[in-house]
Amino acid sequence: MKNIFFAASIRGGRKEQPIYAHLVEELRRYGSVLNEHIAEEHLSLYGETGEESVHTRELARLTKADVVVAEVTTPSLGVGFLLAHASQQKIPTLCVYKGTHTDLLSEMIQGDPNFTIKTYTTPENLSIVLKEFF
Repeated sequence: MKNIFFAASIRGGRKEQPIYAHLVEELRRYGSVLNEHIAEEHLSLYGETGEESVHTRELARLTKADVVVAEVTTPSLGVGFLLAHASQQKIPTLCVYKGTHTDLLSEMIQGDPNFTIKTYTTPENLSIVLKEFF
């Protein structure tokens, strides 16, 4: 079983939350999702609040990951930060982007040789993308 780190925008917008939930459900087929709470419906635009350092916790989880899957449709500084760390650690990373092309996806993500970039248009199509990656 693989340890899977899931990254997706929280404060950048929660409109993609239903697809995040679908992604986490699908990812459970391939391993243990280290941070599946990102897909929870009750998580607001403000993300998590509390005393625990999200920064420290998520970087610790990332170091335990065998693979990273990031939904990168909604631009996010946090996701970009985590992807940079994944790239530095040479963790195999799948970035999924909703649409038929990635014209609006940052060149910093598209240009990283450590990332596999795939587009999807439906949840069913996304399931196929994940199956091919894993």
